[in-house]
Amino acid sequence: MAAERRPPTSRIATQRITGVDEKRRLVCALSSSGAYFADSTNSIQPFDSKGVNPLLVLGILNSRLLNWRFDLTSTNNNVGTNELEALPFPNALDESIAKQIERVAKALTDNGGVKVKDSFRAADLQKLDELVFSLFGLTQAEVETVKRRKSIE
Repeated sequence: MAAERRPPTSRIATQRITGVDEKRRLVCALSSSGAYFADSTNSIQPFDSKGVNPLLVLGILNSRLLNWRFDLTSTNNNVGTNELEALPFPNALDESIAKQIERVAKALTDNGGVKVKDSFRAADLQKLDELVFSLFGLTQAEVETVKRRKSIE
């Protein structure tokens, strides 16, 4: 008798169906339940085998930068796994910045996620964005371009 196959217990859940006019299209959270998801949720497994902390991936996915990049090519209300795979990820990581992103992502996770609206969340999200801009090596002009096009406060 074959062993029952369950979803992985550790993965990142992503919102799969969004409104194209939503300010934040990439909304991601850690899932550790091993449960199956319904139609409106995708999941990705972080690259643990490469030593990348899932909180780092979570922080990058929830950033303004990746939401901005996603909006450049997404024209419908779906967030497909192929679109998630096409998003950039830094080839080289500054460990200090990566650890800071992990801490902010953990704080967001522990306090209700990216959709919670209060001043603490806004400060965490702003810090996350600045760290991700730095991790990707954006210039101030590039940061301003992202901020002008993607206002997700």
